[in-house]
Amino acid sequence: MVIQRLIEEGRVSYATSHKDLRGVLKQFTKNKDFAFTDIDHNFLRKWEHHFHKQMISPNSIGVYFRMLRSLFNKAIKEGYAKKAYYPYDEYKVSQFKEQTRKRAITKEEIKKIEALELEQGSSLYHTQQFFLFSYYCSGMNFKDVAQIQ
Repeated sequence: MVIQRLIEEGRVSYATSHKDLRGVLKQFTKNKDFAFTDIDHNFLRKWEHHFHKQMISPNSIGVYFRMLRSLFNKAIKEGYAKKAYYPYDEYKVSQFKEQTRKRAITKEEIKKIEALELEQGSSLYHTQQFFLFSYYCSGMNFKDVAQIQ
């Protein structure tokens, strides 16, 4: 229901993120149905442990936990869940924030990429063009670039 609503609103990338969350939750629960009342502190700790066993980075874990928290909040607002069952008062998602190494590219390196003379139509040429477009759009996600019509 949420995924379909996001698609109808034109928020395709966000809908895809929700599909990813659904897949991760299905894998964790072994495709068993569960309700918001099942998502308690213990459920979240087990889900966290599940991610750690797969050696998923803390920042990636945090993305899923924040998205589930957002869905829980939306469910409360829309009457699908009760605030009394909200597990995020005790369970803090902020624990998953981790400093990442800066990977910025210099302006000189961008100029070198721009200056490359590649055969038009070649896969390297298209790669260069996609990269530069993404860069000039403030780092637009490749999935979003690919969906531009």
